[in-house]
Amino acid sequence: MQLSQKIAIPSRACLALHDKRLCWNSLEEFLPSLASETRSSFVVEECLDAISLLGILEPITGLHLPPQSIRIEGSNLRESIEVNKMISRHRAVLLEIDKEFKKGKNLASMNIFIAEAFTGFSAYLLHLAPHSVSRSCLKGSPATDAGHEDICKLSLSSSSFDLLVYNDLIGYAKSLEQCLGEALRVLRPGGRLLATFPFAYGQQETIVKTIQQPGQPGEPSGQLAASFSYQIPGWSILKLLQDVGFSESRVHYTASWKYGVLGADLPGVFVLEACR
Repeated sequence: MQLSQKIAIPSRACLALHDKRLCWNSLEEFLPSLASETRSSFVVEECLDAISLLGILEPITGLHLPPQSIRIEGSNLRESIEVNKMISRHRAVLLEIDKEFKKGKNLASMNIFIAEAFTGFSAYLLHLAPHSVSRSCLKGSPATDAGHEDICKLSLSSSSFDLLVYNDLIGYAKSLEQCLGEALRVLRPGGRLLATFPFAYGQQETIVKTIQQPGQPGEPSGQLAASFSYQIPGWSILKLLQDVGFSESRVHYTASWKYGVLGADLPGVFVLEACR
């Protein structure tokens, strides 16, 4: 990526996205911010220039990650700005986990479950707290020593975890209500669920999409192809969390070139937080 000379004097709009954090509890609270966040998208290229010139900071340790270690590909920055096998949305979640430190807690004193076994994100947390983190593959993925879990029917003990992290998984749950109910069951009182997912941020209701998978070679041409459905939650997910028994829920939003957290349509990344 070519470094732009304009970053020598960052614009006010670029500085505003140095480390921007917002939080909402409903669609009604969010909508007044939508226009300004949409307008902020024009400055994303300048933010990328800043990253390419300065690098980023690792959210929890504060370690400086130099520009040459960062890979930026494509326009969907939520799935890019990759370094150490972690991408933008992973670091948005890490910033929410880091809030535990600011409350005087530490990872070593927590019991954490991550519904992904072999990713840069889970490896990073396992490195920071090797005796606190449990990992599992999702049901249906290839067999590994990490075991498998169905997030709608966990084999985990009730009230056993302080933190659950679901990175872009709940949209694939067969039942969103069952998935969230199981998360509540395995969390201890005061425990938190953190989740990312493609978010229908402009509407209340959840979008359900069905994908038709092509038939296998040699199958009769008239045979129906297999299909699966996934969900893009809207703001109604906060009501659903309340209905299954969570005491609090909110949506956090981070746009921060300092930490390498930038988004897709909007310049930031959404992270759902729910507290038992």
